[in-house]
Amino acid sequence: MSNPYVIYYGWLADDESGAPNDAAKRIAAARAPLLVAAYWTEPRTHRSLSDEVLALMHAAGTEVYAYVRTGWGSADLQQAKAAASAYLAGGADGVFLDETFNFLDSSKLLYYRALAQLVRGAGKKLIANPGVSRCGEEIMSVADRVMIEHEWRSFGAHSAWRSRYPAERFMAVSSNEESGMGYPLQRERAIEDTREAWSAGIGWHTSTDRYVRLPDWFDDYMAAVTAQARVRSP
Repeated sequence: MSNPYVIYYGWLADDESGAPNDAAKRIAAARAPLLVAAYWTEPRTHRSLSDEVLALMHAAGTEVYAYVRTGWGSADLQQAKAAASAYLAGGADGVFLDETFNFLDSSKLLYYRALAQLVRGAGKKLIANPGVSRCGEEIMSVADRVMIEHEWRSFGAHSAWRSRYPAERFMAVSSNEESGMGYPLQRERAIEDTREAWSAGIGWHTSTDRYVRLPDWFDDYMAAVTAQARVRSP
């Protein structure tokens, strides 16, 4: 299965009224099946994932996963659990755990199991983001999906166990963040990267410029990869 999605940490509501801004409307118009977003604005003045923004996304058929930083298992567990609980109660469909431990050993297993139990106990789903291609298989017992970020081309070589799981369990991104790909990403290359990732067994892929802003080519890119996903779907 091939799926486009959106990752966006910028503001989706410009003030406390919660009204969806232009970025929110563009994302909703793309009708991506999944959005990873920050629940609060930065600086923290109001909810970015307001009730109105969530309603807009859900009307577009988009599941929304709220960002929770875990610091590779060093962030305070109770604070992480409190954030996840609040975001799920506020209407998020799942939680995106950023800076997830790579599970090359079991030292953080109980930490992440506690978060997974909380999320699944609420009937929601969890995405874990180690952001690297070399991961321990134990991560699959914690996460519904695993995010590899920019290292998706080397994932199969560095984590041979991945062949035991369907492509739908894996996510990746190509972006211009910190020269993550080693080459500049524009519209045509963005589309090609998504197609290549899907062909490499990564079920979810997106391309973007920076996580806090939508690229000028966002609308064209989403239209192209959404059409391609329909062709590839059984």
